Amino acid sequence: MKKIFSIFLFFGTSSLFSEITQMHGNLWFEPTSGAIDGSTIEITYDEVGFYNTTEMYDDGFRTAEGEFAIKMFHYGSGWGIFDVTPRPDSYEILENNGSVIGGESNLIYSQDGKFSTIIAKWDEIPETLNYECDDYCLASKLESEVGICEKSLTYAKSPKTGTWFPFPTLCDVPENWETSSEKPTDFNLDDMGIPEEIEITLENSEVFSAGFKAGVESSNWTENDILEIGTGWTLHGTTNKITNLNIFDSTDIVWIFADGNWKGWSSDDVKQTILKNNYNLLESIPKNSGFWIYKPEIMIPITK
Repeated sequence: MKKIFSIFLFFGTSSLFSEITQMHGNLWFEPTSGAIDGSTIEITYDEVGFYNTTEMYDDGFRTAEGEFAIKMFHYGSGWGIFDVTPRPDSYEILENNGSVIGGESNLIYSQDGKFSTIIAKWDEIPETLNYECDDYCLASKLESEVGICEKSLTYAKSPKTGTWFPFPTLCDVPENWETSSEKPTDFNLDDMGIPEEIEITLENSEVFSAGFKAGVESSNWTENDILEIGTGWTLHGTTNKITNLNIFDSTDIVWIFADGNWKGWSSDDVKQTILKNNYNLLESIPKNSGFWIYKPEIMIPITK
């Protein structure tokens, strides 16, 4: 399931080493040895492990020159390894924060708190790929981000609309969006209304996240569940249809993208603002759907 989200929360910059809470990659690898106990790190990924190598190549695991290539990231907890066979014909080190790279036994070896990122390259597409993983092992296509997600505000431009949006980390930016760490000169807060190119759905009843943990991800939402959710924009999911929207009385607004359109609900004057801006009122939330909740200190303006 490809996870694409639009984020409306602003975070201050924090030190990379103060607290690691999120990692990201196209591929995540389950540990084949060792164990990670008590981890609170959230890992966002699209696939588990390697898949058909020809399909991987077609999906973008390759260099501009046509070599089969994978961006590999490893983080050691205690100590650990990330190895792949057949071994690559060459590799390029993108960052090395204390790992041992290119050893006879393991491609990447990292002690506690050490990590590195490399680009592994093969002259020909391998028939299959096997791996060994101890601790945190992630991989991605060359144009995708992989590794630790530092909470540092990133601006990204939609290739469809040309509109800039802020994201809390670089890892939250959808693929193929232009990014900037500085506020673009053409960034306009008036554009921060409803990004119509972003659709939020759940597939196979899978509850998802974009770096924001819901207070509860449930099939039976209650008013108390909503009361426990903090302020700001938060993304949630439900596996059952929600017909009683009165449980959202403690929120200012609920947004959902369904049937090709954004719909909103509110129990107060925001409802009239929704209608004035030509949005439909939400009557229920379908099963297996994602929805946004906003609980601000003050009422928010709605722009289109």
